[in-house]
Amino acid sequence: MSEGHSSHGPSQWPRLVRCPGSFRASEGLPDEAGWEAAEGTAYHHMLALCLQHGYDPWLFVQRGWSLETDGFTIDYDEEMATCADAAIRMVSDYVEDPEWEVWIEKRVNIANWAGKNQFGTLDFGAFNRRREKAVIIDWKYGQGVPVKPEDEEGNLNEQLLGYALGAWIDLIYHHYWGRKRDFGYPGHLEFELIIEQPRFAIAGGRTTRTLEELLTLGTEVHQRLKASRGRDAPREAGPVQCQFCPAVGKCRENADWVVSSFAADGITALPALDGESLDPGSVTVAERSAALLLKPYVERWFKAIHADAYADALAGDNVPGLKLVPGRRGRRSWIDSPGPLRRLEAHLPDPADAWDTRMISPARAEKMIGKQEFAARFEGMTVQADARPILVPEDDPRYPIVSAVDDLDDLTRDNKPSDSL
Repeated sequence: MSEGHSSHGPSQWPRLVRCPGSFRASEGLPDEAGWEAAEGTAYHHMLALCLQHGYDPWLFVQRGWSLETDGFTIDYDEEMATCADAAIRMVSDYVEDPEWEVWIEKRVNIANWAGKNQFGTLDFGAFNRRREKAVIIDWKYGQGVPVKPEDEEGNLNEQLLGYALGAWIDLIYHHYWGRKRDFGYPGHLEFELIIEQPRFAIAGGRTTRTLEELLTLGTEVHQRLKASRGRDAPREAGPVQCQFCPAVGKCRENADWVVSSFAADGITALPALDGESLDPGSVTVAERSAALLLKPYVERWFKAIHADAYADALAGDNVPGLKLVPGRRGRRSWIDSPGPLRRLEAHLPDPADAWDTRMISPARAEKMIGKQEFAARFEGMTVQADARPILVPEDDPRYPIVSAVDDLDDLTRDNKPSDSL
């Protein structure tokens, strides 16, 4: 889950530990949450309410509930309820057994490792004093990036490590060992660490570590997180740390890594085009797979640098080789009035055709009724977003857009007093 205002919370550890320099590189840059992050927030919200208050996840679907978060409206659907139902059954033994102390969406202090005022939000944790065992679960709902508790080399996921360390110092040590000095240091305490990502078949899993192993890893992580606050912190690009870094598109190390990754995988040039199909002899099967595996990183890099170039062009700054021209207009939508619905129901063969799960779009209605009839009957009942400018090569035949900055400069020049006056 998002750690809110904790700059070095566990959700940031996979990036900051691998690339300490990403902290300074990202300062002042927006960390824009997308649809997938909003879905994850909604899923965590549903699970927390169900586990804390005994709600049935299917109630969210039956009542048509939704959550407004990060600028998105997330509807609770059957897939989300199915996943939540399985998660609730997965932890039911801990929740129902009084031997286990359970924590749900619990804030934990990680200042010992991440610095003053740093914290994390533990999705689910449980501790059994008699068995000397703790369970830490990190819920993941996304299906774009698989997350596992360990990488191929057996290295522990840093986010899980952060939650485990926070649970130890904040929830276990102070309550069970901090006031009982005769117990000694429970380095043998076992932690079962779980990532549950139900919509990704190859993701998720579980591993175990002793407290002693976790604290050793914590010492190493502490040094990297401490280094991240320095002005000269090293930058080290790679698939994990660059995946969600706000500095993508502005970071030289990221750009070099993206470009060099092709050569590293044996791709020295793009395959030639032969009509509409690729010449099978242009790339090997291994090169093709390597290119496709790099696609998410390359696409994100291009998206980031395109956004910067677009902003420069919109402001009237020089963007060599490119210009802004009018793009396509947005989709039409109905005006906020009962008028369109009444008229649709009157002019369609079956009034029920005006709806699927919601009122049909103007484009679909136009196809069903006919273009001329639609224009005559529904004039003034739709609105359409203005066309958004698009960046194209400067030799495109369309006329470029004059920026507001250029207009202002022209106006200033036109109204400047003449030297002869």
